[in-house]
Amino acid sequence: MIAVGELAQMGSMCAWEGCTVTFERDMPPDWNWLLAFWAPGSVLNIAEIGPGQWLCDCCLCGKHSRMLDSKFKRLKPAPEN
Repeated sequence: MIAVGELAQMGSMCAWEGCTVTFERDMPPDWNWLLAFWAPGSVLNIAEIGPGQWLCDCCLCGKHSRMLDSKFKRLKPAPEN
């Protein structure tokens, strides 16, 4: 586990366990923010999510963004009528 003070001094670090890649200032284009939270239904306004509902608010480097994305199910396009 990384101490909050230590993390604040190093910029933003990829949240993938074991990855030590960081960036400072603007996020590189191949990185992604990862927000995960619990809610009883769809949320239209992120400000309505309570502090205790957040599982994570972090970022992933390009490599780990692609690895996570490769695990998602793909939806087929809706048929055109």
